[in-house]
Amino acid sequence: MQLAGKKILVMGLGATGVATAIFLVKRGAVVTATDSAPEAELRPEALALREKGVRLELGGNRPQSFENTDLVVISPGVPHGAAPLDRSRELGIPVLGEVELAARFIEQPIVAITGTNGKTTTTTLVGEMLRRSGIDVFVGGNIGTPLISFVDSGQKAGVVVAEISSFQLDTIDRFRPKVAVLLNIAEDHLDRYPDFTAYAAAKWRLFRHQTADDTAILNGALSAIGAPSRPLPGRTLFFNGAPPGRQPSARRRDEVLELDMGPSATGMALDLSAMSLIGRHNEENVAAAGLAALAAGAAPTAIQSALDAYRGKPHRVFFVREVHGVRYYDDSKGTNVDAVARALDSFHQPVVLIMGG
Repeated sequence: MQLAGKKILVMGLGATGVATAIFLVKRGAVVTATDSAPEAELRPEALALREKGVRLELGGNRPQSFENTDLVVISPGVPHGAAPLDRSRELGIPVLGEVELAARFIEQPIVAITGTNGKTTTTTLVGEMLRRSGIDVFVGGNIGTPLISFVDSGQKAGVVVAEISSFQLDTIDRFRPKVAVLLNIAEDHLDRYPDFTAYAAAKWRLFRHQTADDTAILNGALSAIGAPSRPLPGRTLFFNGAPPGRQPSARRRDEVLELDMGPSATGMALDLSAMSLIGRHNEENVAAAGLAALAAGAAPTAIQSALDAYRGKPHRVFFVREVHGVRYYDDSKGTNVDAVARALDSFHQPVVLIMGG
């Protein structure tokens, strides 16, 4: 993709927008960055873009900037249906998201993980399972470092593991993960989407450009809402059951989770007895992570080792301490009804829920 000399507009100056602008400048693009926030509300990193030759338009979006450009790149927080973007599309100007732009410069196979809940836990587990297998891995995307930052980082990686949000999937065009995982879909972000069907369809976009050489990993309990009308082209593996006529690829037998990768592929028996994560939802995350890691080349012994050592991410049903016989858990990442319900379902003893927002 040729960027040198191109006029490119970056919309949104959060961490991803800043990283995108820097990436484009390094490739010789003439970059303008716009944000609806006034200068006083932006981080120093955004304002420092001026020193790199980026023209900043702050406190609102100027219509002419969306008309006089060769490409628009938007940050995940920017609604892809915003009026200025519609004008760019009317004029035939491409509108891409940061993930789509980054993927065009990434040569390594990508493991992409999406879902309403459980993305960060699953992404972190897959990364650790691959690392313990001796594979250099980059972990980022919607968690931590933007994908675009990896391209110029010089970091050695054999596999890229990316947490991907629905907002990022809204603006993909060719993005093709070698392994794609859809954990679950529950009502969320309905202030951004017209209805649940539109939100679900955004999640299913993850598989849009996969081929017969790729692997899709799906929650077997997913409904067909928003799903593509055609079967997915590649190998499809199911955890948490399977749809009628299909076999689950993950089956629990007592304290063992059997992972079946299909004909001519190596599966494994994953011992859950030492797992520190609690709850049925985390069992689903572990099953998805194990299948994804195997599909990406991880060794069964490394997958087991990573699970045994994993203690969870903060704010996700995370054990804080015990005081006078009462155990306290932090689940402040439970920001939708489905997440809270799954967390409560993790406990078999009485629970006092302290909830706010």
